[in-house]
Amino acid sequence: MDSLPTENVGDVLENVCGRVFSIQINIQLLTCAFTILMCLYLVLVTDWIGAYPLLFICFISMYVYCILGTISETCNEDIYTEIYNISWYNLLVPQQKVVRLMLMQSQMLNQIMFAGLWPLSVDTGLIITKRLYSIFAMMAQFIDN
Repeated sequence: MDSLPTENVGDVLENVCGRVFSIQINIQLLTCAFTILMCLYLVLVTDWIGAYPLLFICFISMYVYCILGTISETCNEDIYTEIYNISWYNLLVPQQKVVRLMLMQSQMLNQIMFAGLWPLSVDTGLIITKRLYSIFAMMAQFIDN
C-alpha cells in the first residue's frame, strides 16, 4: 500500500515557486544595484551622458519589485483583518472551525525575502539605496584623493 504524502501539493508548489521567484528577484535586485553603482562611477569619472537614463531605468526596475513586495504584504494584512472581522460567533460549529483554520493560515505569512535577510518592501529598497549612496560616497572620496 502506498503511503500518502505528508505535505499538501499546494504547499509544495508554493515552496518551489517561492524559491524560484526569490532567486529571480535576488538576481534582479543585485544586478540593478551593481549597474547603479557602475553608472554612478561612470558619471563621476567620465560624465557619460548615457548613464542617466540607465540609472533611471535601474532605479525604477529595483523599486517595482520593492513595491510589489509591499503590495503583497498589504494584501496579506487585509486578508487577515477581514478574516478576523468575521462574526464567527453567529456561525455553526463546523463553520467556526473553518474560520479558525483560515485565521491560523492567514497568520503564517509567506513573505518574499531579499537575500534571505529582509522582507521585500519599499523599506528594503530604501535600505539598498542608502547602501548604494554610502558606497558611492566612499568611491567619490577615493577618486578625489
